Amino acid sequence: MPSISSAQYSARAREMHGKNDFFPDHADLQTYYDFAMELGAPPNHQMCRYRGVRAQHLVFLGESGTYAWARMDAMARQRWPDLPVAGKVAADKTLLASLPERIIYQFLTAGRPPCVAIDLHQPIDDNSDEFRADITLRCRDAAHFIEVVGCCAHDRVVRNAVEKRGLIRTEQRERFYESRGMQPSLIFLDDFARPQELKAQCTALIERVLRDAEGRKKP
Repeated sequence: MPSISSAQYSARAREMHGKNDFFPDHADLQTYYDFAMELGAPPNHQMCRYRGVRAQHLVFLGESGTYAWARMDAMARQRWPDLPVAGKVAADKTLLASLPERIIYQFLTAGRPPCVAIDLHQPIDDNSDEFRADITLRCRDAAHFIEVVGCCAHDRVVRNAVEKRGLIRTEQRERFYESRGMQPSLIFLDDFARPQELKAQCTALIERVLRDAEGRKKP
């Protein structure tokens, strides 16, 4: 998203007067920037729910409407030109299905050796095209499935119809995995509040598929 001048901003604010008068303060912008740099992508306000007290006004801004959130992002970009690009397109230009998937994909690609492939939305097995894993790590004939649950935290509390539909889809895939004797890794919204731990989890998943591949080589 290109930056805009303060004059353009003032004009837009006047135009939107009465529609949304909520502006971020310096602490909000700093919190947004710090979180984005840790994640490698600007967060959405749902992720900010779990970031702590400092991020709660960001949640309020996000729930105030898309204009308030876009305005905050533009203000942050004016202050910090190095802010990562927002949206679902990863740093290597791969288009992901969602922002949470983009973040996980970037963490995985950053630590992936050449022998590990990352598949996106491929069928979980050869007998069903209906159920597809969000992300699959593959090394030779070993595979590990990752489901990125962007609709709720580990408590599975949903707040609107969109989140409820997302949780229903997740639970349908969980039942499918269980019917095949498979155990995917589930990554929930609250995991994104701790980027360093999430990076470590992604590294561990890569190491796991490498170990599985090595184990299958042995007689």
